[in-house]
Amino acid sequence: MQPRRRGQSQLGLGVIMLASQLLNVGLDRIPPVTLATIAAQVALFLNLVKPPWHRYDACISVFTVLRQGDYKRVLISTFEHADEWHLYYNMVSFLWKGMRLEQRMGSRKFAILLGVFSVSCSLTYLALAKTATEFLQDESYSRQCAIGFSGVIFALKVLTQRLESASDSWTYLRGLAVPARWAVWAELVLIHILVPGASFVGHLAGILVGLAYTYGPLEYLVDTLDKAIGVPMARASTSRPAGASYTYHSSRSGRRAEPDEREASALEAVVPVQDDFSDSAYALKMTDSDCVCPYMVRIMAATAHASTVLKNIGSCAQHQLCT
Repeated sequence: MQPRRRGQSQLGLGVIMLASQLLNVGLDRIPPVTLATIAAQVALFLNLVKPPWHRYDACISVFTVLRQGDYKRVLISTFEHADEWHLYYNMVSFLWKGMRLEQRMGSRKFAILLGVFSVSCSLTYLALAKTATEFLQDESYSRQCAIGFSGVIFALKVLTQRLESASDSWTYLRGLAVPARWAVWAELVLIHILVPGASFVGHLAGILVGLAYTYGPLEYLVDTLDKAIGVPMARASTSRPAGASYTYHSSRSGRRAEPDEREASALEAVVPVQDDFSDSAYALKMTDSDCVCPYMVRIMAATAHASTVLKNIGSCAQHQLCT
C-alpha cells in the first residue's frame, strides 16, 4: 500500500504567531542553520513540499519500525508535527536554543549536531519503549507512536544548560525555583503532568541523548564528523579568493557578529516566555482514526488566544478523541 499524501495547507493562528516571533527577533539575526531548520519544518507542515508520506504515517514506535520494518520513520518522525500548536511551541523553543548554540559552535558543526541528535533521539526512543514493553510486560509502550522535534529540543536544553549555567545557579520554571542542573528533569515531570498527550518517553530520550553528548561519546562523534567535513571544505576554499566570513563564534570580524549584551537581553525578552512548555511531543496511539487533538489546551488556555484554541477543540470533538 502506498503511503498517504498530506492534505491541504494549514495556515492557522499557530503558524502566524510563529512568523510573528521570527519577525520580532529579526530574520537577519537568526543564524542560517537555525532559520533553515525552522523554515523546512514549517514548509513540510504547510504542504509546501510534498514528501511521499502522510504526517501521521511518520510517527515512530517499536511496532511500526522494529516489527513492520518501516525504518524511514527513524529519520522523518523528528521533523513532522501533529498540529500547528505542536509546531509553534517546538519551533519557538528551538529558535532561542538554536541561536545560542549555533553562534557558539558555528553553523557547520551545529548542523552536524542536529543530524546526530535527530537520529540518536529516535533510536533512544525505540530502545526505551522496547525496554519498557519487555520489563513492564505492557504492549502499549510498543504501540505509542511519537512525532515531533521536542526530543532534539530536550537534548539541546541539556547542552545549553551545560554551556551557560553555573553548577550552583538556580532557574525559574513557571515561577518555581529549581537548581539549573535539575531544571530539565523538573520540566520533564511537569510537562508529563500538565500535558497528558506529551510523549514522556520521547522527552526522556532527548535528555539521555543530551547527557550522552555532555558526558559521553556523542561529542567525540560530532567533533570527528565536523573535522572530516571541514578538511575538504578548507581545501576547496583555498582554491577560491577569500570572501566574507559567515562564522558566528568569532567576535566582531565576521559578516555577522554575535549580539552584544543589550541585543541578547532584547532577544530574551521576545522568546523565552513560552520556552518552558514548548516541547510538546505528542504520543499518538494507534487508532483507526487520524484525529490528533491539541493537547496544549491547559497551557494555551492561560494565554490571550484561549478562545481560538477552545473553538478548535470544539471542532475536534466531532471526531474520535485521542487518549
